[in-house]
Amino acid sequence: MNELILLNEKNDPIGYADKIKVHKKGLKHKAFSVFFYDEETDEFLIQKRAKEKYHSGGLWSNTCCSHFYRDEEEMTSLQRCISDELGIEKAEGELLRIGSFSYCSDYGQFKENERDFVYLQFVTRNNVSICTFSLDEIQELRWVKSQDLRKQYELNPKHFTSWFQNVFQLVCAYLESRKINRQMKV
Repeated sequence: MNELILLNEKNDPIGYADKIKVHKKGLKHKAFSVFFYDEETDEFLIQKRAKEKYHSGGLWSNTCCSHFYRDEEEMTSLQRCISDELGIEKAEGELLRIGSFSYCSDYGQFKENERDFVYLQFVTRNNVSICTFSLDEIQELRWVKSQDLRKQYELNPKHFTSWFQNVFQLVCAYLESRKINRQMKV
């Protein structure tokens, strides 16, 4: 059994618990979100979650997401998720942790109460083979220009997961600061 890492209000680890128990009771736990981004084309890879997911099924979200498991290294967790959801054994390109945020969402029988750590994976779209993604996790994958994604979210926020806006804002802020830093070095 893969136990999730429970957190206190200061985001310090305080124990472990089963995934279903954590989500039924709305216990605060450690999670992560990954966004694939092609800098040359200015496109993000987004997923539509499988309809059968225990919450947020059929909604658009970042490339993939999961939880850190007890006694699992950070990079092992990320690679497990990328492999399990996208069918990619090793994504080429730089992977950066760019921030984190806390949020709570109530889905009725299940609740999210997460400290979500956000990662940005720089990839080249043509080098990412996404033909073997998990149908248990993902209904559809799509590459979207950043400006179009922003417009889609603004027009239809209910078509996206409750954590999407926070993840997307962190990623866009990071990319903007990266762009400014590059311009200042020139």
